[in-house]
Amino acid sequence: MKILVVDDSKLIRLTIKRKLLQEGFEHIVEADSGEQALTMLEGVDVVLSDLEMPGMNGHGLAQAIRKDATYSTLKLVLITGHELDDELIGEHKNKGFDRVVQKTIEGHELKAVLEDVYKAAAPASEGKKRFSGGGISKHEPEKIQLAGFNNLTKCLSFNLYDFAIARNEEQRAEYVRYLNEKYSSARIAEISRGICKIIEAEVLDISTQDYEPFGASTLVLMSDIKSPTPPPGTAAVHAHLNKSHICAHTYPDTESKNGICSFRVDIDIATCGEITPMHALNFMFRSFESDVVIMDYVVRGYTRDSNGRKLYNDQPFDSIRDFIDQDILDEYTKIEDLNIPPANIWQTKLLGLDLKVEEYVMNPDDISHPDTPELLQQLRKEMREIYYMHEV
Repeated sequence: MKILVVDDSKLIRLTIKRKLLQEGFEHIVEADSGEQALTMLEGVDVVLSDLEMPGMNGHGLAQAIRKDATYSTLKLVLITGHELDDELIGEHKNKGFDRVVQKTIEGHELKAVLEDVYKAAAPASEGKKRFSGGGISKHEPEKIQLAGFNNLTKCLSFNLYDFAIARNEEQRAEYVRYLNEKYSSARIAEISRGICKIIEAEVLDISTQDYEPFGASTLVLMSDIKSPTPPPGTAAVHAHLNKSHICAHTYPDTESKNGICSFRVDIDIATCGEITPMHALNFMFRSFESDVVIMDYVVRGYTRDSNGRKLYNDQPFDSIRDFIDQDILDEYTKIEDLNIPPANIWQTKLLGLDLKVEEYVMNPDDISHPDTPELLQQLRKEMREIYYMHEV
């Protein structure tokens, strides 16, 4: 399903886009006006539009689309910040919208609405398609037959950085408010649950904490639900399984005086047994926007195969990037590996330097500000320093 998000506010478009990505939708395009949206309808299945926009508003956009027979099956959903009642919903539908929702809608509720209108438009065979929930990796090597419980400990460290240009205290405060709202401990816990679902681990307990003035932490205790039920008298195995966990922290940084703000997320996944954290990489990439990503993967301990031989890694591979979809890798201009396979240590770093100014400024008016090119150069310098871990 291809979704077109239409809103004159960059932050609202970003908020909606992140909700959609976190619910498994991958094909999302954006327009900042009704006029621009009309030029982007090719291949779109659902338009998710704001009501009040400069120039052509949501009603004007809906009416223009309904007049064009080319897009007779295109579904339109109005997403508004206004209170709704039956009369207002009826008025919006009379203007051409199929459904009407509020901007405060939760991600899973929005997903249900989009799936419902999409199925109504699709042929019967299309309506039966399974909607993606974030995706298991394409990397599925042949499984090795083990003897008894898998004792390997697998640790994945996923560190990402996202940047913004904030010219003054007001914009820095706005950036912090946005991060506190969108990446609270409750939201990070929701992402952690999504990771557990993908790697087929059972959530046993979750602890969350928000901090003042900003930042959040979560800790998820999980067990390997893929392993067979242990025989009686093996409580120690149960206890060992329950040591698998996800620890996540967020670190907004607005202290720099050069106008560059950053947002760092650390997600550490430690598992034992059959569950493999690498399968969650695509989901983690799509749950956040990132300019720099550094990933480390380590396997420790050993298990035995069915012939009794020791195995120090049950899933041989060449690089962490083997588990990442190509469309995600294509978003970065530089990718490097630092791997020590004999020691079961892998590292992959990604850096994106193809910057689009409108994705980094807090105010659209700043796009044409005379010092914006200089700030973009400073932004690239900050990214390189984090990527190389020293000043450049």
